[in-house]
Amino acid sequence: MFAQAVTLDELWPAILTFLIAAGVILVLVVVILLIRRWYHGLDDDGVSASDMMTGFRDMKEQGGLSDEEFKLIKGHLRDKLRSEIDKPSSSDESSNESS
Repeated sequence: MFAQAVTLDELWPAILTFLIAAGVILVLVVVILLIRRWYHGLDDDGVSASDMMTGFRDMKEQGGLSDEEFKLIKGHLRDKLRSEIDKPSSSDESSNESS
């Protein structure tokens, strides 16, 4: 009826197994997060938000998009456009380095 006392020597293999499993899981999570960050960083195919806006504006002028659709797209691209404006271009950086 009474539970037997378990010593640390008897628990040590289970504790060690748990710690190793937790370490492996932690390493896998970090690797997955790094791969996702790398993949999503390469997801940009070189088309800037301003280039996309130009294309959508042309589509709107040709009747391919309604005013509502264009406003919705413009709203989605607004933050990306702002970050492109705030970020100096690589040609600006290289001219500043040569000065």
